[in-house]
Amino acid sequence: MRDKSAREILTFYRSAIRSSREVPLCQFPTYSDMSGSPTSNPNSDTGLASHIASGIAAIFPPLAGIIFYFIEKKDSLARHWAVQSIFFGCTWIVLWIAYSIVAAILVHIPLLGPLLLGLVYLILMIGGFVLWLLGVINAFQGKKWEYPIISEQCKKLFPKLVP
Repeated sequence: MRDKSAREILTFYRSAIRSSREVPLCQFPTYSDMSGSPTSNPNSDTGLASHIASGIAAIFPPLAGIIFYFIEKKDSLARHWAVQSIFFGCTWIVLWIAYSIVAAILVHIPLLGPLLLGLVYLILMIGGFVLWLLGVINAFQGKKWEYPIISEQCKKLFPKLVP
């Protein structure tokens, strides 16, 4: 009984392999044909499509933003999102450092300290995640969106960084 089912499985796989050899590989559509949008951009220094480069910069702030800022000189959308990624990522790091300092001080206040720290932590986590997610979605859609408050303040502080 066991040998019969193993033979059937082997027969099935052999026939599947034979039939896959009969179909030339060039008949299958490529990924770029299925998505409807190009995956490469010849006018870019990275060779990536604008929305792909923007999305990668938005997913990994500020590191990918810094990398794309120095590599990409031609694509204005990718450069915009590189700057936005730097602004958001650095602001996020500064906020966490400030939170850590305040938490080290307030943790010694009985009852009020842990409650207040928990509330601020929750607000930082949810707010940061929502902003990050909005940035990633807008970057992959190819929109020139800016983070509220963060972008305005960073443009004032670092005017030479803005493309």
